[in-house]
Amino acid sequence: PWRQVANIGVQVCRALAEAHRKGIVHRDLKPENIMLNAADDGSLLVKVLDFGIAKILASQGRAMKGIPVTQVGVIIGTPQYMSPEQTRGGEPSPASDLYALGIILYEAIAGRLPFDDEEPILLLGKHMREKVPPLDSPFGPVPPPLTSLIMLLLAKKPGERPVSAEEVSKALKAIAGEVTFA
Repeated sequence: PWRQVANIGVQVCRALAEAHRKGIVHRDLKPENIMLNAADDGSLLVKVLDFGIAKILASQGRAMKGIPVTQVGVIIGTPQYMSPEQTRGGEPSPASDLYALGIILYEAIAGRLPFDDEEPILLLGKHMREKVPPLDSPFGPVPPPLTSLIMLLLAKKPGERPVSAEEVSKALKAIAGEVTFA
């Protein structure tokens, strides 16, 4: 149900925001890297895992000496969740993680990926060129503001996506009415 998806999205945004504040881009955000568990109080606890191929961004004069950094032009990630800029081998950014979050939210609500193909190269092309199919849910209607937010997350150009994970979290909370789920 969309409210539960929104709650999970808020918690994923919390983890992404922390990583992005530290100059880390996950680069392989996908359902398999999101763990759902029960907190001690019985509420839903979401953890983002596997920062194994994360990209450490050089920022604000930080020394990158001794830290292995992957090359631009190398495609790394899971094709079903890769942003258009990643599929081109471009520099990953927080916007790349937000695109992957959009794919995850879309899939969780619709029960299917927006883009799929057995051939990875064709799938990557769909991320770059194809329009996102309309979002519908087997659980009933999806609020238009949630649909709009997901479509913004899936914008082809990084600059057209929300600015930060914090911004996405605030929007998801507002859409869900700040309801928590157990």
